[in-house]
Amino acid sequence: MQTSILEDSHIACPFQVLMLDSQGVIGLGTAFFYEHAAENFIITNWHNVVGKHPYTGEALHDERSPSLMAAKWPSLEGIEDLGDGLLRTHFQAQPISIEDEGQPLWFEHPEFGSVCDVVAIPFQKPDNWPPVTHKAANKIEEGSIPIRPGTSVAVIGFPLGLSTGPGLPLFKTGCLSSIPGFEIRLGGEFSPVGGLKSGIRTPALLLDVHTLPGMSGSPVFAEHSGLWNPADPLASGITGNSVIGTGRMFLGCHSSRVLGLEDRSGLGLCFGEDVIKEICQARFPGSRCVGISSESA
Repeated sequence: MQTSILEDSHIACPFQVLMLDSQGVIGLGTAFFYEHAAENFIITNWHNVVGKHPYTGEALHDERSPSLMAAKWPSLEGIEDLGDGLLRTHFQAQPISIEDEGQPLWFEHPEFGSVCDVVAIPFQKPDNWPPVTHKAANKIEEGSIPIRPGTSVAVIGFPLGLSTGPGLPLFKTGCLSSIPGFEIRLGGEFSPVGGLKSGIRTPALLLDVHTLPGMSGSPVFAEHSGLWNPADPLASGITGNSVIGTGRMFLGCHSSRVLGLEDRSGLGLCFGEDVIKEICQARFPGSRCVGISSESA
């Protein structure tokens, strides 16, 4: 493998995860690291670690439930330097505890519970990893880019378990569909006033990206090309801080297709960085029960 490939921290950001019980692998997904207050967290979906639909509680794996997660990381036996900028390595599944005596080790959103389909697992990364390998998603880029409906996005993960090279992820691209800063409702009914009524309120963004099983928990990055001011991305005109070119910014964590509209909408969910930060900061104990707060119903 050429060193220059791994120098793209976006490619080396996510890793594949296998969900297991006592009988073996029951599901595949994606995860990534997020850094908050100098602490590293593994970020993935609630439905990955629990094995249930986050809104209905329906079992996703024929009543089998994960008790362990394995992450496909660079082999800790070492990375061989072949010289001339070439490295030889492979990615190998390594166990990650998700429970202790039956008690979940993850944190979830303190208000929305499973309806915010994201969990954070505290984890210290090994010191002997190359610095570019699985860098925290929020530490890859500095500054901001304009984020609005139509902004290009890349969901980076492992569709149907597929990878390239020694175990690197694939890009699925599309655009942001919803307006940032507004929550959405899933499974609601048509209303003559405003949007849908009833249904489930969730703090997610909508993406127009054709994602596939195995990509649940993937990091999502937004991309902008043109002229913008990183200090005030939505400002118009040219200032002394303006830059021109192409920039990327961590947007959030990808989840499943939209509840009840999978075959028609073509839309997926993304839980933004603000939600991930709230989970890491609150450290609210996780649960295997489908949780919908009174305000979210």
